[in-house]
Order: sequence, then C-alpha cells, then structure tokens
Amino acid sequence: MLQKLREKTTGWVAGIIVGILIIPFAFLGINDYFSARVQNWVAKVGDREISQQAFRDRLEQERAAQRRQQGESFDSREFENPLVKRQILDRMIDEELLLAAADRDGIVAADALVRREITRIPAFQVDGEFNPDQYRLVLSMQGLSAPGFDAMVRRDLTVSAVPQQIASTAVVSAKEVESLLQLGNQTRDLKLLDVPPPADDSAPSEEDLLAWYEANKSAFLTDEKVSIEYVELKGSDLAVDGVIDDASLRARYEENSVRFVEPEERLTSHILIAVDKDADEAAVADARARAEVLLAKARADGADFAALAREASDDVGSRSAGGDLGWMAKGGAFPAFDDALFALAAGEVSDPVRGEDGFHLILAREIKAGSEMPFEQVRDELLAEAQQTERERRFSEASGRLMDSVIRDPNSLSAAAADLGLSVTRAGPMTRAGGEGLAGNPAIIRAAFSPDLLSGAASDPIELGPEHIAVIRVIEHVAAEPKPFADVRADAEGSVRLLRAQAAGEAKAAALLERARNGESFEQLAADAGGTVTIANKVTRNAGSPAPSVVEKAFALPHPTDDSPSLGMAELGGGRFALLQVLAVTDGVVGELPQAQLDMLRQQIAGSRGEVETRAFISALRKQFPVQVAEERL
Repeated sequence: MLQKLREKTTGWVAGIIVGILIIPFAFLGINDYFSARVQNWVAKVGDREISQQAFRDRLEQERAAQRRQQGESFDSREFENPLVKRQILDRMIDEELLLAAADRDGIVAADALVRREITRIPAFQVDGEFNPDQYRLVLSMQGLSAPGFDAMVRRDLTVSAVPQQIASTAVVSAKEVESLLQLGNQTRDLKLLDVPPPADDSAPSEEDLLAWYEANKSAFLTDEKVSIEYVELKGSDLAVDGVIDDASLRARYEENSVRFVEPEERLTSHILIAVDKDADEAAVADARARAEVLLAKARADGADFAALAREASDDVGSRSAGGDLGWMAKGGAFPAFDDALFALAAGEVSDPVRGEDGFHLILAREIKAGSEMPFEQVRDELLAEAQQTERERRFSEASGRLMDSVIRDPNSLSAAAADLGLSVTRAGPMTRAGGEGLAGNPAIIRAAFSPDLLSGAASDPIELGPEHIAVIRVIEHVAAEPKPFADVRADAEGSVRLLRAQAAGEAKAAALLERARNGESFEQLAADAGGTVTIANKVTRNAGSPAPSVVEKAFALPHPTDDSPSLGMAELGGGRFALLQVLAVTDGVVGELPQAQLDMLRQQIAGSRGEVETRAFISALRKQFPVQVAEERL
C-alpha cells in the first residue's frame, strides 16, 4: 500500500472519475467494463485497445450526465454529432496514454487511497457518512462486485497520477507571483476629455434609408412558424400493477440473494513495514525484523496501536489516522490480508502478513456479525424493481411498435397512434421560441424546424427524458421573409442617424487626438471643440468607472515618459468619444496582501502551468505510443 500518488484527488481525478463515481444508479453498460474484450476496436493506443462497447458505455455515461444537468433542454441528438463523439474518444485516448505511461513508470494507486476515494462517493453515504450496506446495495443493483468497482476506481486514480505528479513539479517563484500581482493590481491616473459628436439635425435622405434597408434586410424578418402533430409515449403511463406475483418476487429474491446478506465486517487498522516485492533477501529480512519488533510493542499490555501506527507505519494514506482502514468485509484486501484479519478475535493483532508492498500488522478493533434480510423485509423493494423492469420492457416494446408503424407510413401518425392506443396531438403555429406544453420543449423545437422535417415526413424518436419519447410531423410551415420597408422605416432612420453620428464623432475625436499629440492640452481642445476635462486617479483594471472601453484602452497604452505622453481615444457610444492621457502608472504592492492570498495565487499559477505541461506531456506520449482511430466505427 505504499502511496505513489499525491494525497489530494483533484483536477484530473475530478474530471475522470466523477462521471462514474458520484452518479447514483447511473452505471450504464458498466458490466461490459470487465467483460471479455471486444475485437472491434475504435482506437488503439500502442498495444492497448478501446473497444466499441467501452466507447458506447462512455458515450451513454456522458449523455446521462448531461440529461440530468440540462433537464428538459437536453437534446440527445447532440451526442450523435461526429465532433462530440470524437471529443469523447479523444478523452478516452488520453486516459489510455496516461495508463500506458503509468505502467511504464510503475505508478499505481495505493489500496488505502482507493478505499478513501470510495468512502467519499455520495452514492455510498447515509447522512453524509460512508455506509457499507449502502455501498453493497448500490453495487449489487448495478451488477457490480466490490473488487470490480475497486478496480475501476484504482484505474481512474492511476490515470490521474501522472498529471498530478506533473502539476506537483510546477515551480512558481516568488518573483513570478510578485510580477503578476504588480500587473494585476496596477493602477493608472488618467486625464479624460469627453468629446461630443458634431451637431447634425438633418434628416437622412430616402435613398440612404433604402440603401440601408437593402443591406440589412436579413435583420428584419418575420417569424418563421410551423404547426406540428405528435404522438407521445411515456413509460410512466404503462400500467404494470398486478402483473408481478409473489412467486416471481421470491425467485428474484433468490437470484439476488447476495444483495440481502450483510457479510461479517471488521473495523480494521494496520501498520505497514514497507519493502519492495522484488527486494533482496537482506532487505526482506530487515523489514521482517522491524515488523517483529513492532508486533511485540503492539501486543504489549496497554499498547496504543494507533499511536504506534502514526509513529512507525510506512502507509502514508492511513498513517495520520492511526492506521485506520475502516470497516472491511472479505474481499476488501489481498487474500493473505483477508485470511489473517478474519482469523482474529476483537482486539487481537496478527502476525506479520507479507504483501506486495511489505509486511502488515493487522488489528481487528471490532467485529460486526453478518446477517440475512428476510424476504418479507425486502418484498416492497423487489416489487418496485420488478415493476420498473416490466415497465422498461413494455416501453421498449411499445417504442419498437411505434417506429415500425411510422416507417410503414412516414406521412401520417394516425396509424401509429391507433396501433398503440395513443392520440395524435396538434400544436402551433409556433415560432422558434416554442409554444405551450410539449411544443415548448427545446428538443421538439429543434426537430420541428430542422430541414429534414419540413417536407412533412415523421421524425425519428425524440428523447425527452428517461422512458419518454415523442414522434412529430410538421403539417404546416410558414417561412421567414423580410418585413416591408414601411414597417422598418423608423428603425432605418435611427440606424442611419447613429452611423452618421459615429463616423462624424470618430473623425472629430481623431482630429483632436492628433492636435494633442502635437502638444495642445486637453483644456485647450475642450475650449475650442467643446467637451469636459476630468481626472480619474488610481483606476484599476476592473474599475466600473470610467467607461469599460476607456479602462481597456488605458491599460493598453504604454507608460508615459517625459518625451512621449501616453495618449489614445475610446468610443463611448452614440457618436461620443473620449480622449485619454495616462498621467501615471503605479504597480501593485505585494506586501499589502496576506500570505494566504499569495499562497493561493501561487497554487493557481502552478495549476495553470501544470495543465499546459500535462497537455504537452500527452502530446509527447502520442509519439511514444502510436494512436490509431477507426472513425467509421464511432
């Protein structure tokens, strides 16, 4: 259990394992994760293959995650986009590259780190604490075993190890932090001249208005509209009451008996005396001798095992917790560890147990006897599961019948609806903003206005949620067209006046700026051309005043010198411009910030640098481990 990974599981860990670990009951297609490898691969990384099934599983996991996040606005068709598919595959390729690098460099996630990560998963917690019963229940409902899930977590933690090690080596000097703070907290003193646009009350000519209208017709279109009809199929509407008898529930109980058995568990601590599995005899003997000395201390009257672990254990992951490994069932560690642990009475310490990473002294602090839940206790749970399974079966069957009917007659939904006892509902006319009810669903709106449906053919099934689809058909389409000139004449006149004011204002400001560069003061310019001179001191980069365009321009100008004043101009809108002069530049002072804030900034810089270096590292790995992609199999 020697820890080769950093303690914190952030960054890449969050990005890789979150989708699998924190989503209760969403292990889509996960059984295939551990099944025999499929020969039809979508990508090869060196001699490692990414199978079509593994790719489909990841695609479905990400689709399910997006559905939960977006709710009704989710459009499952986005995941049929070749670009989206390739992005997902590229992430999987990156993971395989990192695994290949980890294998090459001997990096592996320690057992203690895997256990700790599992206990943090919300799906396995009750009232915010890890619950072994909940852990087994969730895994069994997904058809997973504890060792299999442990392997998944270990894999993902291993994938994260290389980027973490790269990030940990990103060194940020105090000088870099100081320079960044000096720039980020820099202030500038400004002199400003507000330049009003030249007065112009003349009306635009009709020719100018018509020319503007012709050039901007596409901005003044009537709303495109469609009317649709649809058939909606919902799994929740399919009756399953009364179709499940006790005999089938008892059979289900027997088939899933492992779910309803609470195995014996032991509250466990350990001390690790590290020695490599390939160490020579002398090193092994030395480690064994150390283990015997610690064993004598652990078995002495009044011994404090936790204190001894904190002092002497080589397992970084559990040492600070006094060697605590939490409640463990059989199968939670390697076989020799299991055998020794479950041979102990409460309070006993085992003889040294040899593992791949060294010798373990194991303490069984408490013992929780196993038990079996009777059928009557779990009958309601089994009934709900059986009903859901039956509902899913009926929904799948009904979906297939619906599509068969639509394929036979794509120009009408009546036959399909009649076959399933459903109704055809009409909606519209509606714009791209949508209508009421189902017509307001973003996925329905996107489909209704897609070119493929404007000919009147029925759509493919539109997924609106779990066990909820609809098939639609456009029955009327009104195309968008330019509004008449008379309807937009007022808009045309306002726009032409504004464009004219902007051009005149910019010309006026540019002429004044040239005079300022030739030595005239802002006060002289204001007296000749109008406008107001103001001073703005200690302006920051994120200041709300002066106007954002002025602040942006001010920080883009060079520092002023005695020989070269720093001058520029910025647009204020409505034909107004501002001339600005940078009078002074004051760098931020590092000493004014608390040390905690400085440390946080240093970590942020290191994190950003680590991400860049990680991408560069992965790019280099692509040259070391050749990557092949079968685009046609995506």
